[in-house]
Amino acid sequence: PLPPTRTTPPLKLWPLAVLVFYNVSGGPFGIEPSIRAGGNFFAILGFVLFPLVWSVPEALVTAELGSAFQDPSAGVAWVEEAFGETMACLCGYLAWVSGATDNAIYPTLFMEYVTSVAGWDGDDFAGWARFGSVALITICLAGLNYTGLEIVGNASMIVCVIAMSPFVILTVMAAPQVDPSRWFQMPEVPGEDGTDAELFDDDFQTSAGPLPLLTLGGILWRPYLNNLFWNLNSFDSAGSFSAETNSPSKTYPRGIFIGLVMCVLAYVLPLLVAVGATDYRQSDWVDGHLGSVCVEIGGKWLGAWTIFAAAISNLALFEAEMSSDAFQLMGMAERGYLPKIF
Repeated sequence: PLPPTRTTPPLKLWPLAVLVFYNVSGGPFGIEPSIRAGGNFFAILGFVLFPLVWSVPEALVTAELGSAFQDPSAGVAWVEEAFGETMACLCGYLAWVSGATDNAIYPTLFMEYVTSVAGWDGDDFAGWARFGSVALITICLAGLNYTGLEIVGNASMIVCVIAMSPFVILTVMAAPQVDPSRWFQMPEVPGEDGTDAELFDDDFQTSAGPLPLLTLGGILWRPYLNNLFWNLNSFDSAGSFSAETNSPSKTYPRGIFIGLVMCVLAYVLPLLVAVGATDYRQSDWVDGHLGSVCVEIGGKWLGAWTIFAAAISNLALFEAEMSSDAFQLMGMAERGYLPKIF
C-alpha cells in the first residue's frame, strides 16, 4: 500500500461514526416502501435480519481492509491487490459514477422540502430560479467540503442531532401507545383483481423490468429487497476515511462499529413505534408517511420538525458522499489512475 495521506487535524471517533452513518443511512426517512411491500411484521424482520446478513459483513470487511491499507482510494486499492489494475480502475470509475449520480439528488430533495414548507407553487419556482438555487446550494456544500474532513464531520454531527431529534421525541411519546400485536401483522392478502400492485401509487415500483414483480407470501419482493438494500448498504464508502483518523487500528474500526449501530437503531426504533402505535393500513405507507405518523402522535409541530429534519439530513448525506468520492479520486490520482490534479 501507498503511504497514508492524512489531513490535519485527524478525524476523531464520533465525527467518523456520523460520516459512516450518513454514507449509509441518514435516518429512517425512506423506510415506507418496505412496509408497503411486506407489511408490519416483514418490514421489522427485514430491518433486523438484513443488517446481520449484509451490513455487518460489509462493515467488518471495511474495518479490516481500511485499517490494513489506510489508503484514500479504499476499494480501488483493495481490488488492485486482489485482481490487478484493470479491475481496480473499473471499480473506481463505477464507484465514482454511482456516488456522483446519487449525490446529485440531495440538493434537489432539499429544495423540494423547502418549497413544500414555504408553500411555493412548483410552477412559479421552476426554470432558472430552481436551477440557480440548486446550483448555489451545491457550490456552498462543495465549499464546506473543501475546508476539510474535520469540519465536515463536526457539521454532520450537528445536523445528526437536529435531524434525529424528532424521532427520539416520537419514540418517547409513542412508546406508551404501542400495541405489540401490531408488530406481527402479516401482509394484506392481494385480491384476484391485481390489488397487489395498488399498494404502490407510482409506476417505478411496479413497472415491468428484467425481474418480475414476484409476490410470494403476500410480499412484493422486488421493492421490498430494493428498499432494504438501499437503506442498509454502502459501508465500504467509509473506507476512504481510514487514513484520516488518529489511530486507524483502533479509532477507525470503532467508528465503523458505532456507525453500524446508529444505522440499525435509527431504522428499528422509529419503525417499531410507528407501526405499533398507529393503525394505518399497509397501503397508507406512501413516501413521507412518517411525517403523518409524527403529526398523529405529537401534533403538527412534530410533523413540521420532521419535514425540516428530512431537509437538512439531505445536506449531511451530500457532504458524506462528496467526502468519500473526493478522497477516492485523490487516492486514484496517487496510484496513477487519474491526473495528479485530482
